[in-house]
Amino acid sequence: MNECYCILILLLWDIKSKEEFVQRFVFIWQNIKQFLVAALATIIVFIPQIIYWKKYTNSWIYNGYVGEGFDFAHPHIIDGLFSFNNGWLSWTPIMILACIGIYFSYKRMRTSFLATVVLVPLHIYIIYAWWCWNYINGFGSRPMEHMYPLLAFSLATYIALFEYQRWFGKLFIGILIGSAICINLFQNYQITKGVLITQASNFAYYFSVFGKTKSDHTILVARSSNEIQPNNPVFIQNLKTLNFEDVPLRPYVDAIRPYTGKYSLHTNEQSIYLDTISMTNLNREAKYIQLSSDVFFEANHSPNVWDTPFIYIQWKDQNNTNINEFESGIYPFQACDNPTFSIYSTGNPLVWGHAYFYARIPKGKPHHFILGIWNGARVSFFLDNIQVAMYK
Repeated sequence: MNECYCILILLLWDIKSKEEFVQRFVFIWQNIKQFLVAALATIIVFIPQIIYWKKYTNSWIYNGYVGEGFDFAHPHIIDGLFSFNNGWLSWTPIMILACIGIYFSYKRMRTSFLATVVLVPLHIYIIYAWWCWNYINGFGSRPMEHMYPLLAFSLATYIALFEYQRWFGKLFIGILIGSAICINLFQNYQITKGVLITQASNFAYYFSVFGKTKSDHTILVARSSNEIQPNNPVFIQNLKTLNFEDVPLRPYVDAIRPYTGKYSLHTNEQSIYLDTISMTNLNREAKYIQLSSDVFFEANHSPNVWDTPFIYIQWKDQNNTNINEFESGIYPFQACDNPTFSIYSTGNPLVWGHAYFYARIPKGKPHHFILGIWNGARVSFFLDNIQVAMYK
């Protein structure tokens, strides 16, 4: 679709007045034969694609996005631009300068100004109205790349503002551009080392991984929980231990493969409730709740971490209403034989691992919290020695 509305560039390029806009249509009409030839060339280029569709789908026009679509009434423009979940400007900071340059283009680069101020906002509205506004795979917001030829002019306009500045002005813009480029180059290096992935990212993960050349446990947890993990928290007291030795009282418990004792939790259920813990007598110094567990799985599973079990804490108020929009938790399989703490790893089978995370206690002190497991892909796994403790 974005290639279709890029025809607006033809209509709006180098337009500075209403008269020039009208004259553009006159020009097109006077050269209609050449434009028809260009349209025919476009169709010819597209013919191999149509033939491919017909051969493999038995349809001349094939929609590969059945069941997916746009929600133009509720576009995710703010998320698409600024979210750490593949947000455009969050992961491509140099384009902030290009956006600033649009303002100065009105006087300094009128050739591209009208096409830019019409096409870029239209493009942003359309692509972020798509149901999957973060576009999953890729580094940052990949559909915005279609606008880079236009935005290159506004970026150049902003840089040109410093052409006649003194040395410190030129140094300033040089530092800005150099920093933005170096950040992106370094982030690409992080991706190759399994330290960084921008899809399904968040604020805590972005700042936990910033400048790091190696991953660690805190980085994995920051991504899964959106919680910056504390440095050297102080233990206060243990709140709960679930070792599953009271087997008659718990479902999904058996003696097939315990880590300690005789029993462990063994299940492939999709949603598992573990316990409810009251916060009414909480120590006033407590800032974090730590949830930890030993984990084991027997067979290989999907390489997508989102298809593995997720152990979480859900904060509740007195009315049993969720306090936070999202649960705080961890994908424990990443703790199984993952010595480099690669963000891409979903663990290896037949090895017990120890997973843990810290969840900051919300302001106002919740009434209680629930321990649970979400296992969307119904992976079979074992848990043992679940512990819940307070830290400050």
